[in-house]
Amino acid sequence: MASTLPKSFRQIVAHTLSADFRAATKIVTQDMPTSIEPSQVLVRNVWAGINASDINFTAGRCVVPVDNPFVEFPLPLCFVCQ
Repeated sequence: MASTLPKSFRQIVAHTLSADFRAATKIVTQDMPTSIEPSQVLVRNVWAGINASDINFTAGRCVVPVDNPFVEFPLPLCFVCQ
């Protein structure tokens, strides 16, 4: 069964470090990718959970190397901090 993709999606991103999770994050609207690679899968989430790594990262308690190119604001959340 074919399905029509929405034109956009909402995502929680961290825009600063703060012990106040609500102050450190915001919900932004992103454009839906128009195509994906053959090795990729597009998954529709109905809701997203916030985990301890998200809260610890936004509070500055998650140790991430300063030279890590992955850490740039705004930073999408719902990831695992190692």
